[in-house]
Amino acid sequence: MYYNTLKAKGLTLKSYVKKSKSQYAIIYAMIKDNKPFTPSSIFLSYPCSMTPITSIRRTISDMKGDLLVEETGNRKAGLYGRREYELKLI
Repeated sequence: MYYNTLKAKGLTLKSYVKKSKSQYAIIYAMIKDNKPFTPSSIFLSYPCSMTPITSIRRTISDMKGDLLVEETGNRKAGLYGRREYELKLI
C-alpha cells in the first residue's frame, strides 16, 4: 500500500504505487519460509540497499493489518540498539 504523503500525481504516483506493491511482494517472498524475523533482519538482507528501514517497517505494518504476520511475543535487539518485536507468518 502506498501512502501518498508527498501528494504525488499522475505517472509519478503510479510508479510509487508500483514500487510499493513490489516491496510488499519481495518481503513476503523473504518471509514465506515461516521463520521468525525482525524488521532489521529484513532490512539487512533486502535486495535493494537504498530502501530505508522505515519503508520496510511500514510494509510489515501493512502485512500485520492484512493479517499475514503476527508478533511472536519475543523481542530482539535491532540495528540501532532498540529492541524490536520478532514476527512470523500467520
